[in-house]
Amino acid sequence: MSTIAVIGSTGFVGGHITSEALHRGHQVIGVSRSEPKEVPSGVTVRNGDINDEELLRELASTTSTVVIAVHGAERGEPFLAALVPSILDAVSSGGARLGVVGGASSLLVSPGGGAFDRHTRVS
Repeated sequence: MSTIAVIGSTGFVGGHITSEALHRGHQVIGVSRSEPKEVPSGVTVRNGDINDEELLRELASTTSTVVIAVHGAERGEPFLAALVPSILDAVSSGGARLGVVGGASSLLVSPGGGAFDRHTRVS
């Protein structure tokens, strides 16, 4: 099978992606800013940050896929969108595929409003 790097592997979504990749027989490099409390068997742990272009280039040149599974905001301030050009450049230069996993925030269309679903149109 292939090797997949999961940036944000200790988070909720990243943890599930890591587990599923392992279940499917892939090797996983789990990247996190902090040391994980538990490391699943089969995961190689790397401390790192999504802001580190050199790390992204290295991961992209040594894996088949780089998955970004991090929250797009820190302390309420969005930051991920500004990194997209450098992420795309770093990953494409290494030849890996890129997967980005995001969400619809709280899933509410507006404060106190209805929940977002596949039929909701937001204008």
